Amino acid sequence: MTRAAILSVLVLQGCLRLEPTNPLDPANLATGGYVHGLGATWSDRGAELHWDTVDLEDLAYNLYRQEKWYGGWESLTVTPAPPFLDGDTSLVGLNYYQYSVTARGTSGRESRLGPYVEVITLVDPLDDEELGNWTDDAGFDDGALALRSTPASSIAATALIQSWADHQVEVVFYGAVGPGDEPTFNVFFRSYWPGENGYVASITEERVRLHRMEDGSPFRLAEASIAVDLTATNTVQVTALGPDIGITVNGTLVIEATDYTYSLGHIGFGAEDSFDARVDSLSVFQTE
Repeated sequence: MTRAAILSVLVLQGCLRLEPTNPLDPANLATGGYVHGLGATWSDRGAELHWDTVDLEDLAYNLYRQEKWYGGWESLTVTPAPPFLDGDTSLVGLNYYQYSVTARGTSGRESRLGPYVEVITLVDPLDDEELGNWTDDAGFDDGALALRSTPASSIAATALIQSWADHQVEVVFYGAVGPGDEPTFNVFFRSYWPGENGYVASITEERVRLHRMEDGSPFRLAEASIAVDLTATNTVQVTALGPDIGITVNGTLVIEATDYTYSLGHIGFGAEDSFDARVDSLSVFQTE
């Protein structure tokens, strides 16, 4: 082998070393060196965290939590695999909590923190101009937290996830229908402020609509006719991946649309036109 050939081989091997295959290596261009797929579901049991497992042996996962307004990540638990339920009874109702996860090996070395997921604890009744009209006596026998829109419309702005471009949000809800013309449950996403700028998926008893909001003015992007019993338990999933938006109601994909206006923002939900909405759970997932 010539000297030039030997030099070529050494250069090639050096290039290969610059492309690490370890998914937890920060230099890995495919993963960024952190755990992917972190999501959270909030229900009356607490916050359930789920994430994608890493294809390496002898790993554990370290869950971290912090209060949004006060900061400071604290180690919550170490678990061998997802999911994990944070049923901490000390969690304060209607407060924002952020979660993140790392992977660590038997040596104690730990990956870096990845993107966080943010949840709001739906525990106590609220009557606040900023977040909407919450009550615990909206006609439900179990006294659960509900969003009341009777007699006037009401919007609950819930910053469940912040500054994520691509995501899927799932809301499980049911409610009591009043005398309004068109009782409606809304899911806001990529929203700078619900009802002002961003997107809104609106579910009524007869149809589902997708609007783009610009300074409070709605521009209809898509509409589909579908019968929805708002008094029964319903599951709405909204997926935003790049400019592509999909809305699924009770397992049926009803709307697919494309719009380039908004690329990130908050997620929230609300009710209007004499619909008292009870939210059972909120879930958010990364989409990559």
